[in-house]
Amino acid sequence: MAQCIIVEGKADVQQIAPLLAGDVHIVKTNGTIGEVALEELIEPHAHHKLFTLFDADYTGDRLRALMKRLYSECTHIYIDEQFEAVEKTPRHVLYTLLHDASLHVKGDNGCNSGREMNGNKQ
Repeated sequence: MAQCIIVEGKADVQQIAPLLAGDVHIVKTNGTIGEVALEELIEPHAHHKLFTLFDADYTGDRLRALMKRLYSECTHIYIDEQFEAVEKTPRHVLYTLLHDASLHVKGDNGCNSGREMNGNKQ
């Protein structure tokens, strides 16, 4: 089954895209979004296995609650509050979270073994 992960913004996409296999669709909400707009955004992917990865903040909590209400079958991936945001979470941590949630990830963990990526030593 095809997979789709919903994130908040462009920086989140840039942080997780190198970790995901090519068959995973990434959809961004561009931050706060209403129910109708979210349904329109997700509709083309509603037949996919849905995942969310939102920041550990008020906006992330609101988006998660909305997704739970509209798409109860969705799998929610939580980042540790110490990182605050997806974009601030080290890629090796994100890789583990995505892998453990059964998302299709790249075999090499997408971190290029030790090179600097997006300011985070991997």
